[in-house]
Amino acid sequence: MSNPASSTSREKLRSSPGPAADWAGGSRSRWPVQAPTSPSRAAPPARLEIHAWRSRSSGGAATRWSLDVRSPDSIAAAVESVHAAFGRIDILVNNAGMNIKQRTTRELTPESWRLMLAANLDGAFYCTSVVLPQMRDRKDGVIININSTSGKRSGPLGGASYNAAKFGLSALGICVGAEEKDNGIRVSNIYPGEIDTPI
Repeated sequence: MSNPASSTSREKLRSSPGPAADWAGGSRSRWPVQAPTSPSRAAPPARLEIHAWRSRSSGGAATRWSLDVRSPDSIAAAVESVHAAFGRIDILVNNAGMNIKQRTTRELTPESWRLMLAANLDGAFYCTSVVLPQMRDRKDGVIININSTSGKRSGPLGGASYNAAKFGLSALGICVGAEEKDNGIRVSNIYPGEIDTPI
């Protein structure tokens, strides 16, 4: 469903007792797979979509917003839109990620290194930090980080920048979970195995 929820649907969602989920992630067709090869070329926007929905049993609906994962302002604006449509966010799934073909240390540039950390780590931090305050207020919330086996063991298959970002994502999840456990906020890191994709 590509259109935002109607005003009628929004009122219905606000009053619904069921949990509202916020899924921050992107499909591989939307991700850039070619990093800039020279300083003169600007890094492509690391686009993702935020999907938000309520369960059907709660009479809910779903909608989505597009944004740039590297931009805190873009993420904050999208989350504000989710709040306006759904009233709150109970579950955050950080699913955004990407890799590049030029991933060896020999091929990496400062620009491609920064792009990889921005897309795979910074975005998760931005989404988490924006959602945490209202979870703390409610003393309840769930954050799920979709990581990678590259976040547990480093190797050439993932590449240095991807591995570094995924190890950082693992540390972020573990740390936030320890910090927020007394606020009723649960954090889970999930480490899927390798998948055969065009990149």
